[in-house]
Amino acid sequence: MNGPAQMWTPAACACGSGCLRARRTVHRASVVALAVQVVVLSALFAPLARGGAERVAEVSARALAAQGCEVTVLTLGAAGSTAATRELDGGLAVHRWPCPNRYHPLEAAQQPLLARLAWHVRDLRASATAHALGEILDQTRAAGVISHNLKGLGLGCLAAARARGLPHVHVLHDLQLSIASGVDWATGRPRIDALAWVRRWHERQVAAAFGVPTAVVAPSRYLLDAHRERGLFAGARTAVLRNPIAPSSAPVSVAAGGVRFVYSGQLEAHKGVPLLLAAWAASRPAGAELHVAGAGALAADIAALAARDPSVVWRGHLAADALQELLAASDFALLPSVWHENAPMAVIEALALGTSVIASRVGGVPELVDAAAGLLVPPGDPRALGAAFGEAARAVAGFRARRAEVAARRWGPTPSEHAG
Repeated sequence: MNGPAQMWTPAACACGSGCLRARRTVHRASVVALAVQVVVLSALFAPLARGGAERVAEVSARALAAQGCEVTVLTLGAAGSTAATRELDGGLAVHRWPCPNRYHPLEAAQQPLLARLAWHVRDLRASATAHALGEILDQTRAAGVISHNLKGLGLGCLAAARARGLPHVHVLHDLQLSIASGVDWATGRPRIDALAWVRRWHERQVAAAFGVPTAVVAPSRYLLDAHRERGLFAGARTAVLRNPIAPSSAPVSVAAGGVRFVYSGQLEAHKGVPLLLAAWAASRPAGAELHVAGAGALAADIAALAARDPSVVWRGHLAADALQELLAASDFALLPSVWHENAPMAVIEALALGTSVIASRVGGVPELVDAAAGLLVPPGDPRALGAAFGEAARAVAGFRARRAEVAARRWGPTPSEHAG
């Protein structure tokens, strides 16, 4: 077992050692200090994104660039792309590589079970992106690598960093290094990839492909402990570092009129969307509205429901600024997940605007939501969720009165502190 993990403070480096902040020098006629060259790995990167992990990867990469680092991102191209591309995006050099697997990660929901199992096995062994990463590391003379979710790029790409002896900081977002899908369901029987023997086999393959990072960063104590209890990352430095909170221009104001609930995020079963709709149909408070924003397999179902039910408002996929405005104009943000969440950006962004949260008591969520900030309910229980709707509506005046107080709390580091 590793020693105690470092907890985030504004002055804390992500890896506890400043390994990626050191100035690199080369000897020619004299020693010349160069800007730090950093390579960021993320299977998905804006505008190809599906949730908080991609937002964290983008925000932290841009913060590194703002601090003077020269940042190169290696990520996947769009589904169906067959050629590698390079683009400059606001100070980032983004290299997009064709997906080396049978289908793109954003197409996973449409695949049959056997195809998904084969995909995960191939992802453990895929090495095509290792060559691409090696070329980028050599061309940029990188000082280190920061990795986020890698499913789709192939864990084998990290061999290129190890072969060059470069420091490697990995940022955890879910359990995909322990459970192939990354989803540890909080209700029902374990899925195939969470069965004990399947999970042990997967972890052995991951350990062989992933190696031992220089440092591992987790946004919640829950997620870090979940990996350490499985014996992962022995020998690596570890730290709990909350996800970054970018400043918002949306005003923190007391809502007026009927109670407004909002769900924003992936429209998928593991996020509890079917449960949410069932609870809303059975227990909607009088005069309340449910606004839904996001993308995913259930988007068409939400749009159809909104056409039939005037209490449901379909917002579609929103840009960051529009989402902030929606959260700021809502009373309660909802997270009815039926899997063990980490430190959801949907919760953190809502709380930073003073919007109270009604969420499942899963994973790292209780580390964020206390009695002043919202309500927690058992996962997978539509009656409990419906009861929370009623309790929230009756107590809405008190929650509205505490908006400024909730928003004033430090919910996480700024992007520059997170990158520092």
